[in-house]
Amino acid sequence: PYMSYWSGGYNGEPSEFIINLHKLSAHYAEKTFGEIHFITDSKSLPFFEKIKVSSISTELDSLDIEYGSVWALSKLYVYKLLAEKNIPFIHIDYDVFLMGGLDKSFLSSPIFAQSIETNINEFYDIELFKKNCPNLHDLINPNINHAYNVGIFGGHDVKFIADYANKAINIVLDNDNKDFMINDKTLNDIYWRKSVILEQYYLAVLLEKYNKNITLLLKGETWDVIKKEAKNKGYIHLLSMKGDNQIINKINDMVKRYKL
Repeated sequence: PYMSYWSGGYNGEPSEFIINLHKLSAHYAEKTFGEIHFITDSKSLPFFEKIKVSSISTELDSLDIEYGSVWALSKLYVYKLLAEKNIPFIHIDYDVFLMGGLDKSFLSSPIFAQSIETNINEFYDIELFKKNCPNLHDLINPNINHAYNVGIFGGHDVKFIADYANKAINIVLDNDNKDFMINDKTLNDIYWRKSVILEQYYLAVLLEKYNKNITLLLKGETWDVIKKEAKNKGYIHLLSMKGDNQIINKINDMVKRYKL
């Protein structure tokens, strides 16, 4: 089990609430696995040194802060780093809480993720991305209109995961794409769109290309069904709810109560 944080991403220097999210997520991960490992950068390290983790390292120092708006770059780098070391892993986002644990059968899968996202062409603005990104590599598959939410992601097929992560990183860092990745605002200036296309949509594209299967924790295809499944499994992914004042207060209270 791994978590990560990059100060170059859109959150920058972590606030007390962001730190508390990490504390609580790490708490439930440690209860599930008996360990949790953390990858960050030197600038963020002082904020996370007191979190109860099995190890903490600063490999994200190697990332170029110029690309901070493409925040998924850090997660892709972690996937690449672990897979190339031949380490089967699960990466857990800091707003994911494994209150109900995870089944061993799920964790033994070659490739796994949280859930599917359907009918995403308009939601992600993929056509605008395709129109404005100078070098798409093999990113776009017109037959794919879904993506995979990677609130949790990983598996044992480290060869595929390394290839996927490397290819996605190469699209970001392609010199022809630099201005688009860093400066282009054509995706309605919504900060998450480039990242979810590169991380979540591209995962679906490559799974299709290489005829790979993926195991999903939550098997529904609509958010209503997915939310019911998540509740039954004791699985929480806050997503946009992170900005809700009631949620913020609840998280802060739980961190105090658990003395994290």
